[in-house]
Amino acid sequence: MATDPVAPMRAREFRPRLLAWPSWRLASSLGFCIWLGTRLGMAMLTYATMIFVAPLGHADAPLQPRGAQVMTLLSHWLNWDSGWYVGIAMRGYDWSGVKNPFVFDPLQATSFFPLYPFLVRELAEGLRHLPTPAYGNLVAYPFGISALIVSNLSALVAFVAVAALALQEGYGRNRVQLTLLLLAAYPLAFYLAAGYSEAPMLAASALTLLFARRGQWVGTGVAAALAALTRGPGVLILVPVAWEYGRQHGWWSLSEWRTVPIGRRVRDLAVALPVLFAAPLGTLVYAGYLWRRFGDPLLFLESEHWWRRHLAPPWEVVRMVVQALHHAPPTVGGRGWQIVILLNCSVLLSFIVITIVSARSLPASFTLYSAGVILLGAVTVSTADPDPLTSAGRYLVPAFPVFLGLANLVRNRSGLRVGLVSGGFFLQCSFIAVWLSGNFVD
Repeated sequence: MATDPVAPMRAREFRPRLLAWPSWRLASSLGFCIWLGTRLGMAMLTYATMIFVAPLGHADAPLQPRGAQVMTLLSHWLNWDSGWYVGIAMRGYDWSGVKNPFVFDPLQATSFFPLYPFLVRELAEGLRHLPTPAYGNLVAYPFGISALIVSNLSALVAFVAVAALALQEGYGRNRVQLTLLLLAAYPLAFYLAAGYSEAPMLAASALTLLFARRGQWVGTGVAAALAALTRGPGVLILVPVAWEYGRQHGWWSLSEWRTVPIGRRVRDLAVALPVLFAAPLGTLVYAGYLWRRFGDPLLFLESEHWWRRHLAPPWEVVRMVVQALHHAPPTVGGRGWQIVILLNCSVLLSFIVITIVSARSLPASFTLYSAGVILLGAVTVSTADPDPLTSAGRYLVPAFPVFLGLANLVRNRSGLRVGLVSGGFFLQCSFIAVWLSGNFVD
């Protein structure tokens, strides 16, 4: 596995030094600047779309008031699964009586984990006391605007946490900035601004590993539980946390086992149990709610069949991809499916290669986390579309150690750096334009 940057210290003696105030200030300023710059860019692109498609309908449609146009464009950031999250925040998980062509079962929404819609609901309750906007209806205000606020504030927390983590691992200012730029320029990183749970998941995962590397186990447990409550795959954060705890307490060293007193081992294990159980506890809390509310704790798994998704072994995924490339129609609904399949495969392979190549320069816990995210994204297949890897690129957004490793690989290659960042933002702008037009980008 990876060679840890703290190798000169004995594992049981290692305690990460807390970041000094100047380092926290640097992490906050870098994270905020990248976050603000990308949000301003997205706002300008959204406004440009409003100008060029002013009536947001037919060319001869009556011109809407400017405020209504703004609210309408903002609502376009709430496409597709955003409606499910906002709907859960509004009415909970029981959708009985809801007439919608995409709702096949009253409990179909249980596949979406609760933390993000809970935060949306709590913020919306606070916004109820504010005056209702004079123009437009942003998906049942204030729930729609709350979803966008929660996502974007979570993205800010994520950027600062990733910057702090990079500084803690010895990255200089330029490399931290490059890491954030590569993360922000990932073509599907615009989901961090949409009404999706990718931003809270990225923030919770980054905070978990930040606290774990610092040896702050209470914070680690809380952040891990939040990650598990945000998305189903969040429970996988248990693996890198277990590795990091064991490394810092000498569990993976035979010589340490021989020298450390048994009493010390018992105390370490007593602390480890609640830390390691935190992520599964998050999943169990949601399962317990489903059991009490609907009588079935596994509804979040059973409801996946409505989305026509399932797990498949890697060799089966390869067979499905090859078959899809051979049989997929050139275009359906204006989409070139063969190109979409190749793009998703390219993204997955790129993340795999970067993770393998950078494994020697990153802590093992980072590599384990990235490997878990990538593996789950690769073996989760869909039969609803011609592309069996639909949404695989979006599932990889929380794999932030890949961008830490990529920054290491290209830090001395200025041409490649510029190409990756500028090309990534160009593709992202194209995807945003497609997204704002109401089409799905996966």
